[in-house]
Parts: sequence; C-alpha cells; structure tokens
Amino acid sequence: MTLTTHIDMTQTMLQRIITLAQQDTPLMGMVSGVYDYVPQGTLLPYVRCSYGRSATEPARTVTIARMEFYADIWTDYHGMAHAWNIAKRIETVWSLTNLRATAGMYIVSWHMRDHKVEMKADAPIRCTRLRFDAVTRL
Repeated sequence: MTLTTHIDMTQTMLQRIITLAQQDTPLMGMVSGVYDYVPQGTLLPYVRCSYGRSATEPARTVTIARMEFYADIWTDYHGMAHAWNIAKRIETVWSLTNLRATAGMYIVSWHMRDHKVEMKADAPIRCTRLRFDAVTRL
C-alpha cells in the first residue's frame, strides 16, 4: 500500500467518524459542533477530531491497518460531569456497531484506549482528550 493510499484511508475514516458524530442529535445538543478544523470564534463546548499514528501490516491472510484517533472535548469548566457526559455520548456514537454500518470498510476492532484531562492555566477551559484505536481489514 502506498503512503498516499494509507493517508487517504485514515483521512476517510476521520471524516466518517466526524460525520457520524455530527448526525447524532443528542451529541449535537451538548456541543456547538464537531470539527477537524475548528473555525475561529467557535463557542464552547465543542469537539475537535484528529488522527495520530497509523500503520499497515500483514496478517495471516490479509493486510490490516492500525489507526489512532482523538476526540478533544473543549469545555468551559462546569465540573467533571460536563465533559464526561459528552465523552460518554461520543463513545456511544462511535460504537463498533455504528462504525461498521457507516465506515465503508471492514473494521476489525475499535475501542477507547485512554483519556486525559488538561486545564488551561490562564483560563477556566478544560480539554478532555479521548484516544481511540481502530484496526481495519484492507
């Protein structure tokens, strides 16, 4: 697989998870938007999605791709429950069942690997980062 094809596949997966989130009415009632590029002046809370490392590797009879995706939940601080309610909804929306139905590729596994919370020192703004791992069959 060429590098361009691999990047295209990762970008396609990112756009599909963003679209899946944007189509979820309960989630969109909690945030001002879900973006890969956040427009200037966007109101809090919002979710910024991105991808990290990705690689392809041969398996027994097929080639698989391992990809890492992030959902950064930016909120003005109203307690932990505020961001966690959004995080729980994202985890529900991005379930393996939902992704398999919409992604257009066979997703072998999908799970939230970890999360971390950061506070901005100069403002009452919190970023809760969720990290998801995906394995797809090519």
